[in-house]
Amino acid sequence: MSRYEYKVVPAPVKAPRKAAGAKTSEDRFAHGLEALINKLAADGWQYQRAEMLPQEERSGLTGSATTYRNVLIFCRPSPLDTYRAEVMDVDTPQETPMAAVSTEAQRQRLGPARGPAGGRGPVLTARKGEAVEDEAEDLAQSDTDHTKPAS
Repeated sequence: MSRYEYKVVPAPVKAPRKAAGAKTSEDRFAHGLEALINKLAADGWQYQRAEMLPQEERSGLTGSATTYRNVLIFCRPSPLDTYRAEVMDVDTPQETPMAAVSTEAQRQRLGPARGPAGGRGPVLTARKGEAVEDEAEDLAQSDTDHTKPAS
């Protein structure tokens, strides 16, 4: 998938004073716009469209006013995608995705899970009530031993 980067520039509002072969202000304006588009095209930017977008600005102390701005939108392929296209070689073999590897091959490679010798693993939980009560008694006994004055 291609990625693009975009550039938004303000559209010219005035025609340049001089333009070769331009006699009217419309011709000068078109020439100025053409020069801007050609300048960006030389850098790899492709003209997409012109937009008129609202912008809220402060007006006075507490007021605000909406001004409409004309902008030109350009895009070009992201430099990262250009780099990838140059680096990717058509003759390079592609890796097989993990989904394509059969489950049988995975089982043979990994093997079954095995527990410790004797067939039974250690019990990791205490029996209800038994170990907890013993620990509580041991803690209570050790607390009372330390608080008694030595005779």
